[in-house]
Amino acid sequence: MDQKALIRSLPLLASMLGRKYGVTVKIGGDDAFTNGRCIQLPSLPVEGDENLVNLVRGFLDHETAHIRFTDFSCLDGTVIPIEKHVWNILEDWRVENCFAKLYPGSKHNFQWLIRHIFVSQDTTLPDTPEGLVLSWILLTVRNWDVSELAIQVQSHADALDVIFPQLRFQLEGLLKIMKTNCPDSKAALAYAKKAVACMSQQCAAVDTKKQDGMPDGIPFSFEEAKQRLQGACNGVFLDIDSFPVTVGEAAQSLLAVAAESSVSSNSVNVASIGTKDVQPIEKNVLQHVERVTAGMQTRFHSLMQTEMLTRARPAKKGRIDWGSLYKMAIGRQDMFYERSKSYGVDTAFHILLDSSGSMGSRINLATAVCFSVAKALAVNGINVGITAFPAIAHNGMPTVKPLIQHGECIHPNIRVCARGTTPMAEALWWVLQQISALSDQRKIVMIVSDGEPDELPGTLDAIRKGKEYGVEFYGLGICSPEIKDILPKQSNVISTIDELPSAMFTMLRETVGHQAR
Repeated sequence: MDQKALIRSLPLLASMLGRKYGVTVKIGGDDAFTNGRCIQLPSLPVEGDENLVNLVRGFLDHETAHIRFTDFSCLDGTVIPIEKHVWNILEDWRVENCFAKLYPGSKHNFQWLIRHIFVSQDTTLPDTPEGLVLSWILLTVRNWDVSELAIQVQSHADALDVIFPQLRFQLEGLLKIMKTNCPDSKAALAYAKKAVACMSQQCAAVDTKKQDGMPDGIPFSFEEAKQRLQGACNGVFLDIDSFPVTVGEAAQSLLAVAAESSVSSNSVNVASIGTKDVQPIEKNVLQHVERVTAGMQTRFHSLMQTEMLTRARPAKKGRIDWGSLYKMAIGRQDMFYERSKSYGVDTAFHILLDSSGSMGSRINLATAVCFSVAKALAVNGINVGITAFPAIAHNGMPTVKPLIQHGECIHPNIRVCARGTTPMAEALWWVLQQISALSDQRKIVMIVSDGEPDELPGTLDAIRKGKEYGVEFYGLGICSPEIKDILPKQSNVISTIDELPSAMFTMLRETVGHQAR
């Protein structure tokens, strides 16, 4: 696939990063969040500008870092909101640095995210005492990695020194120790509790008789500052909205805004894996299918070949082989190299089966077709996968059911029931995510369907984008010509299994066969 185009594609980029980090990434809905096992992104545009791509990268890296390194079990019922918030600030920094040691490139993503969220924001001081203290802690910690925050840190420090004269110095000492010695989530929580204890001590030491000297722009008095911060430290003041947003919270909000601003026809929801009853193809059908398959196997080999490059060999013209320049000293001219072209089988073929309710009894023919094509291809060394859609939905989101995964032996246990709607666009994006991870040079998707998808524009857009990434698409209609509305020049229609070989070769010969000549 075109790697540059893949990186610009938000659904494929998210899937690629999820595989790299070993986490599940889902796309769809209105919100961005993490449940500790998978990361959910909202419905987003097919392609994003540089800011949106970087935002997705930063958010995925941040949340994956929490999944990898945060022990949420340390947050028991005794942790009060302000302690949890300080812990979140410290834990964000800790896990990001742990993650950056494993994936050095993520450090750049974290720095971009911090600059995007904090450097360009309004520099007005918070209008509550607890907000001022927490914002200073947040900015100080983030300033460790992004020096541009120094001005904001100083402005907060100046105000903090007037209201709570000794607090900043105590917190700075604590943060300095934490920066060099914070091995896990429990340690971060211990530092957070100590920080809140420092705040409580300073509240007791504040001279509330002072009536002047409050910094410009601060809308509360010394007495109010003491009461509010002390209340927060005691766990009885719960104005959480006054707490500053952390990096993860800010990224979630920005992604939600991006989802809202996306034009619905250009936004992407990606199906997730659901459940669906699967049974073996009936024996009498299987015997008939085996005869049809045998007739296709030998003819598929030439159609599925793809152009390949052999290893480089010395030549008297072509590209310079810098390691062979010494040959000039002995009068030889073969200091160049060239690559010759050959043909071989290096192809991934994914069959996407429509098992919606409109299929009815035709689903038996459709599953027989999938098995026949898959077995004929696999014999020729093609990397085959089969996926049915829809499966049983989760939270109203579209789902798919993998029947045979790439690399798995072909088996007849793929008979499914026909039920549900036709979320073809969402299923296609799921398939694109799967085949983008395969190393096969050539990638083909064949849709087996009997009717129109739920969203035709979205389906056509998924196919168009897939073609831009280098994927080939074909369609096989089951007793219905609607597939030609989706793939007018790369589709055919059958009504019996005996028509399959002729339909397949008629469809593939002109569009696939010429590439092997």
